[in-house]
Amino acid sequence: MTHASHHLTLADIARQLGVTVSGNAQQRIRGLATLKEAQPDQVAFLANRAYLKDLATTKAAAVLLHPEHGKHCPVARLEIDNPYLGYAKLSQLFDPLPARDIVGIHPTAVVAEDAQIGAGVCIQAHAVIEAGAVLGDRVVIGAGSVVGADSIIGEATRLHANVTVCHGVVVGKRVILQSGCVIGGDGFGFAHDGAGWHKIAQLGAWC
Repeated sequence: MTHASHHLTLADIARQLGVTVSGNAQQRIRGLATLKEAQPDQVAFLANRAYLKDLATTKAAAVLLHPEHGKHCPVARLEIDNPYLGYAKLSQLFDPLPARDIVGIHPTAVVAEDAQIGAGVCIQAHAVIEAGAVLGDRVVIGAGSVVGADSIIGEATRLHANVTVCHGVVVGKRVILQSGCVIGGDGFGFAHDGAGWHKIAQLGAWC
């Protein structure tokens, strides 16, 4: 779990997490790894007592752990009451995905003239934004994805590649839709009149 463009120091990381460093605060860090796999320029974390056995032999530059385990740590440490939450926040600093987002509309994307596009939006290759759709600020629409007519995508939401949001759907803020999913598709609803089946229209809108 590394990204070469990130070279934060332990001091930088501690500042982001609101904790202090016990050890070399100027050590540069290029990524995260497990206690067993971490190298001298990576940070590991200990959130489960079952992995205490790996702490003594870790080669990590530093370990994110609860204060009760600090005395057992052989390397620099970042003490925090909830190490797993700290790890989650720290992972965001090393996520390479946002760095790849290019703000703007790819030449091969198809965007309806009346679609509303917020600030800082990224619409990737071959995406389709249909009539009346609204994209909030900092939305990312992945390659090949479709946003149906009159749908609303909340700010900072990401559609990965080949996502379909059907017509009239409202997707909230900071939502992540993984590749291949369909939001707003028909449910399996039919009513029988004794002779045949009548489809029940899909009227739900919120995601």
